[in-house]
Amino acid sequence: MLLKEDVSNELQGKNTTLMVVFLFKKFRSNFYRKGKEMERKINLKKFASVLLTLMVTISMMLPSMLVPKEVSAESQTFTPQMATQMKSYVGQSMTCDAYAAIVGRSIFGYSSFPGNWVPNQENWLKQNAEYVGSTTEPATFPFKDGDIFVTNGATHIGFVIEGKVIHGGIFGKVSFTDIPYWWDYSKNIYGQSGAGAASISVYRVFKDEGYAQLKKVTKSNKHLTDLCPEQYTLAGATYGVYADSACTSAVNSFVTDESGNSNTIKLTEARYYAKETKAPKGYKLDPTVYTLDVKAGKTTLLEVADEPVLDRV
Repeated sequence: MLLKEDVSNELQGKNTTLMVVFLFKKFRSNFYRKGKEMERKINLKKFASVLLTLMVTISMMLPSMLVPKEVSAESQTFTPQMATQMKSYVGQSMTCDAYAAIVGRSIFGYSSFPGNWVPNQENWLKQNAEYVGSTTEPATFPFKDGDIFVTNGATHIGFVIEGKVIHGGIFGKVSFTDIPYWWDYSKNIYGQSGAGAASISVYRVFKDEGYAQLKKVTKSNKHLTDLCPEQYTLAGATYGVYADSACTSAVNSFVTDESGNSNTIKLTEARYYAKETKAPKGYKLDPTVYTLDVKAGKTTLLEVADEPVLDRV
């Protein structure tokens, strides 16, 4: 009897042990599985966080990549390509402020130019452009290509290119007309609706700037200077650039390299004068005053020649 009880107790003990082992393994398996699930969730959260950060970063960068950067009026000149683009809208139905917005933003490159309403556009011009002046006689005003005008009371806005007015709103379309015709229309036709023009204000977003370079060569006896390179060099010649023919008002200067080529300088469109202030090694100082005509958007090359000093050999 005791033996049977002992066997029964032993079996119960073994069963209990097996049950404990089974439960432990099951618990460990569940724990491992849940741990893996938790790890996966954590990794998904990390991935989602990284992805969100990346999307936010891209969304912040994208506008600056897509929107044209603001063009500085000091670094841009009006070009024939701009005029061609402006004229491509002639005949299209458009108000003057809508056309001005297209030109200001898409053609001139000013992303902050207001999209509508002439008073807003004139306020932008007052802050970002050069005020050239006002006139009651546009036909005699010294316009330059790319100039923007606003009629008194900020009722209309337009542009001048190639000596003509290009302007939205006349007959409901973009027109390219002679200044006298446009002015007569503005004073009389618009005047019937109480919006007649009496004067215009003119603004300029483009600087009339061009570029200039100097090229120096040997005037004579080049065979001699080539034979004695240690005695002669075109490097270091200095030319002052002046606003007056007396060469008293300096505005810039050229300095040559060994090939006789100078640096490139930027100047406002005008006539200038150049004179050598320092001769290069082995050459005489050139006393000539040269005329330098700088045109907006173009590079003017001034070619000069120096006489070598022969008694250096």
